[in-house]
Amino acid sequence: MIGLFLALGVAHGLDGLTVPQPVPGECAQAFAIQKGARIPPGIVDANGVALCSGVLEPASSFAYLLAVETEAQTRDKVHALDVSILQTERDWYRSELAKERSADWWKRPAAQRWFGRLEMLATVGIVAGGFGAAYNFGKGGN
Repeated sequence: MIGLFLALGVAHGLDGLTVPQPVPGECAQAFAIQKGARIPPGIVDANGVALCSGVLEPASSFAYLLAVETEAQTRDKVHALDVSILQTERDWYRSELAKERSADWWKRPAAQRWFGRLEMLATVGIVAGGFGAAYNFGKGGN
């Protein structure tokens, strides 16, 4: 249960993410840097001094972050589907409950069980009375 609340707390915290303001001196775009290739001219000047600030993210780490983002989006879609299924089931149970509550009291299952019990009791009484009368008025009742 605690894990559920923690997950919900994290999920609600992510809703308010906004794009941060640009930092002074940051690079205007992303640059791809490959081993053995020259560094793009927009990053360094002729003396090798950086023209802007940025973070060099390894390709495998970036691929992992993209996979995490894809997994989060997939889980979000599954969660939305689960919620819609649960809402449909809830609505069905509510309608069944409303039908049961709106039924006349003698149509409810509990009342039908009691009617059955009373019918059985009456049937047993009539049959027993019939056998008793037959015995008393027949050969055994002399």
